[in-house]
Amino acid sequence: MWGLLARPIVWAIAGGASAYYLYKKNQDTGEKLKQSKLELLEQQRTIDRLRAEVGRERHMRQEAEKHLH
Repeated sequence: MWGLLARPIVWAIAGGASAYYLYKKNQDTGEKLKQSKLELLEQQRTIDRLRAEVGRERHMRQEAEKHLH
């Protein structure tokens, strides 16, 4: 067994496999991060739109109250 582990080709294959695994893992993580950022931006747009709607309704209510008095 030790003779097998001492062979450079075995170490090269193991190192290559490890590097490929880490590369793919990082690539998947990068894609997940991009997707999360896009979802966060979409949520922020929704929040901004809802705030604007609430602000418009509040303004309309205040204007209506001014005209009643």
